[in-house]
Amino acid sequence: MIITRTPARISLVGGGSDFDSWTAKNPGMVVGFAIDKYAYVSARHLPRFHPFRTRVSYSKVEEVVGLDDIEHPLVKACVNTVGWGSCHRLEITYQSDLPGRSGTGSSSAFAVGLLNALYALRGQYRTPDQLARNAVWVERGQLKEAGGVQDQYWSSFGGANAIHFRPGGAVDVFPLALSPAHLGELRDHILLFFTGLQRTSSDVAKSYGDMGEKTAENWAMLRLAEQGKAAVEGRDWERLGHLVDQSWRIKAGLSPQVCPSQVSTLYAAVRLAGAWGGKLTGAGGGGCLVCVASPDKHENVILAAEKLGCVHVPFDLDHSGSKVIFADKGATRERAS
Repeated sequence: MIITRTPARISLVGGGSDFDSWTAKNPGMVVGFAIDKYAYVSARHLPRFHPFRTRVSYSKVEEVVGLDDIEHPLVKACVNTVGWGSCHRLEITYQSDLPGRSGTGSSSAFAVGLLNALYALRGQYRTPDQLARNAVWVERGQLKEAGGVQDQYWSSFGGANAIHFRPGGAVDVFPLALSPAHLGELRDHILLFFTGLQRTSSDVAKSYGDMGEKTAENWAMLRLAEQGKAAVEGRDWERLGHLVDQSWRIKAGLSPQVCPSQVSTLYAAVRLAGAWGGKLTGAGGGGCLVCVASPDKHENVILAAEKLGCVHVPFDLDHSGSKVIFADKGATRERAS
C-alpha cells in the first residue's frame, strides 16, 4: 500500500491571470502558500479473492469489474494517465481534512495526490513539476474543467511562493524571500473561515466568460501579484490586506456568481471588525474566506464571522507539497490477476 499526503492552498493575489486562455500569450502570477490541511490518498493492489477488480472509496464506494468501469471522472482519468492496464486490480481510498468545494484547491490536491500514489505504486518517481503538469492535463486537458492552473502547483510543491506563468505554458515556482520567523508572521496575519456555502469551482469559473479576453482585469491582477509579493517580502501586512481587498473587488466584478449576497454581508462584517482585506479563496461563490488582519484584531474578526455561521479554520503552512508518507514492503510489485 502507498499513502500520499497533499496540501490545500490559500492564494492571496493574482488569481485569474493563471488561466490558459490568458497565459497562452501573456504572463501571469499568483502569490500565496500551501497549508497543513491535506488530502490523503491510499492505493494498493487489491487481493484476488474479492469478487470485484476495482474498489474506489470517496464520498461513495464503487466496486466495479474493471478500471474502465470507474464512475468518478477524476479517478478514471488519473488511472488512465498513469497507464494502469485493465488486467490490474486496484483499491483507491480518498479522505480530506477539508470538505469538497471549499475553494482551497481540494480537487487538485486529490488529483495530485492520486497521481503521486499511483506512480509510486508502480515504483515510479515524479518530480513536483511533473505531478503538477500531469494534474493540469487531467483536470484541464482530459476533463475540460474550467479554471486556472495554479492549484496543481501549490499541491505539488507546497511552500509560500510566487508562481509565474510564462507565455506559452512554462511555469516557474519561486519561494518567497522570508525567513522561518517571518513566514510565521505571514501565517499570524491570516485568518481562514469555512462559509458553509459549497459550490463547484468549474461552474463559477465558466461564468467569468473567456479570461483570455479580460485584458484590463488580468493586467490589474498581475500588478497586484507583483505588489503583493513585495508587501509580503517587506512584511507590510496592512499593505498586503489592502491589495487582497483590491484583488477581491476585481474578481467579484467578473460574474454575479462570484459574490452572492451572503458573502457581501460576511465581508462587510469582517472588515468592520478590523480586517484590512479579504477574499473568497478559489473561484468564488462560496467555500472559504481568507482575511488579512492584525493579530490584535483576530478575536473581533473571528466573532464577527462566527456570528454569521462561519467556522474558523486554524492552519499552519505546509512546506513539503505532495509526498508519500507510507509505503509497505513490496507495494510497488505489480500483480496481474
